[in-house]
Amino acid sequence: MKNFMKQPRRLFLAILIFSYLLLLFFFSSICIEGARNGLLLWFEQLLPSLLPFLILSGLCVRFGLSEMIGKLFYPLLRFLPISSHGSYPIIIGLLSGYPVGAKTCADMLIEKKLSRKEASFLLCCCNNASPMFLTGFAACSCLGIPEKRYLIFFIIVISGFLSALILYPFFFKNMKEISSNPISHPSKQQPIKAHHVTAMQKLDETILGSFEVMVKIGGYVILFSIPATLLLSLFSYLFVNPSETVLFFTTAILGFLEISTGTSIIGSSCLSLTIKTVLTLSICAFGGLSALAQTKSVIGSSGLSISYYIIAKLLQAVLAGLFGYFLLCF
Repeated sequence: MKNFMKQPRRLFLAILIFSYLLLLFFFSSICIEGARNGLLLWFEQLLPSLLPFLILSGLCVRFGLSEMIGKLFYPLLRFLPISSHGSYPIIIGLLSGYPVGAKTCADMLIEKKLSRKEASFLLCCCNNASPMFLTGFAACSCLGIPEKRYLIFFIIVISGFLSALILYPFFFKNMKEISSNPISHPSKQQPIKAHHVTAMQKLDETILGSFEVMVKIGGYVILFSIPATLLLSLFSYLFVNPSETVLFFTTAILGFLEISTGTSIIGSSCLSLTIKTVLTLSICAFGGLSALAQTKSVIGSSGLSISYYIIAKLLQAVLAGLFGYFLLCF
């Protein structure tokens, strides 16, 4: 117990885990429903939409195709402080969704195709909700404004670029590189034998790595879907006819936990279209704690900082909400 008291972080984590176990015990039926919702979300939406991007993106990096794709799109992205290699994570991030953009940045940093400064900057602007989620689920199904679906996607992308550019002089411009391999004395170095890896071996390794990432994503989605379902049940029990203020904060909290559940609840609420739009854009820009945990899991071995990413996402959420208010509501 003394060790826990000396380390507040471990004590907080222990209390959090124990509280979660109590919720599972006392509210088992609601927790099972939340876990089922998270599992269905992962199996029916995330797995078929993200897995192909993870596999193909990993193959492009392993076979060196990312350099060619990056050079192809680099003329369109010259306004960003990136090299031609940095264009590739942006394109992949635009086409896929959380956390494929972050995984691509981490892979290219590990492969030494991006510097730490460039990968940190790109992480803050290329890891967003997928275009299918934004234009289909958020704009059409939840908000009911299919005529503005591409504008919603444009707002999320532009706010991501702007937040990263605003933070660039403060966090990334003078960032120092960190050498992961200590320099050894030349006389003590042993000759390294070249190990040839076949194309099929690269494919097998990429598929296994992609499934490992998808299993992690599924675990995080389920873990965050359970408290979101519990909060929704508690809200329905406490407030039969909630005021607009109570409804606003409740839906914001749900979206802060899990982006899909929060967006769905916002769309079905009785809030005005203006408030729904601003809330949805802010939540989609931030991604929720679930997407944050997924991002942390895929960049863990690369050494990229999650702190800068969180600050950038919070700023992006504010910018996306402001853009949504002025562009969509007037």
